[in-house]
Amino acid sequence: MVSVARVAHRHLERRSYLEGSEESKAVVAQSLATLLSLLRAQYFSYQTSHWQASGSSYYGNHLLFKRLYESVTAQVDGLAEKAVGYHGVDAVNPGDASHAMNAWVQVWSQTECPFERGLKSEEDCQQVLRQAYEAIKASGAMTLGLDDWLMATANAHEENTYLLQQVLDR
Repeated sequence: MVSVARVAHRHLERRSYLEGSEESKAVVAQSLATLLSLLRAQYFSYQTSHWQASGSSYYGNHLLFKRLYESVTAQVDGLAEKAVGYHGVDAVNPGDASHAMNAWVQVWSQTECPFERGLKSEEDCQQVLRQAYEAIKASGAMTLGLDDWLMATANAHEENTYLLQQVLDR
């Protein structure tokens, strides 16, 4: 049996790959928190649109929004785990996150059309991804894994934009 003291000792030895000054770590923490709140809000928005789908194209739209919110679910989980790995459990404080998520939802909710709302959320997502990437890179705290994750997420959201534009025939 493993003693509590040994488990605590192992916890203290854990290190993430995130290196750098306290200032650069703060840049990473803030960038990831902003992105995580956006992605969680986007999940909420897409799932709501999934439930609200109606009309002659109901089933196709219902499935499209399911595809969108399910893709964001994996991104939320991956990013939250990175944030906790880099900064500890406070990086995913639910009180702080809920306020930031609500701000995104309030902005997007002003757009009635679910496809236009989705496109607005995708535009905001790309902007936040770019800002996070540039800030973290400039701080000198970019890891290879985080670089890869941010790039892959930006790519996935370009696909989301394409799908939403197809429905609107843009």
